[in-house]
Amino acid sequence: MSGNKSTDTDEPATTCWGCRRLIDEGSVVSFGDGIWHIDCFRCSKCENLIEGDANLLLLADGSPLCQHCSYTCSICNQPIYDEAIVTGDVSYHTECFRCLICHNRIEGSCFAKTTQGIFCMNCFKERKAKKRAARKKTKDMHGPEKSLPAIP
Repeated sequence: MSGNKSTDTDEPATTCWGCRRLIDEGSVVSFGDGIWHIDCFRCSKCENLIEGDANLLLLADGSPLCQHCSYTCSICNQPIYDEAIVTGDVSYHTECFRCLICHNRIEGSCFAKTTQGIFCMNCFKERKAKKRAARKKTKDMHGPEKSLPAIP
């Protein structure tokens, strides 16, 4: 987070990321790619005013999240103060975001999330193929399915 700045009248007009109004004079806060009026620089979750020396998390949309509202990793249950991976309502440290089977870190955006956990695509496909083969074997052992006669 950059310190407070005074706007310069020679610079092009800038819009506050908080109130969406023009910043024409006074002190501002510069954080990530955004600029806010000092009174508009608030946590995007609890909406409390953020002090200049606070620890913050920058969300993907560029908005700030205060330390009290930071995410908690669903694997280690520790607060996330730096980069986070968020899938739906669940968040992870990048270090904790690993495949349930091979335990390799999942990099990029290709992964499978099931009720059992998170899988890299290779392990997920292999797991799915084994389940399919087991179902086929069970079906073959019991013979062909018999259907009931149609009712006229």
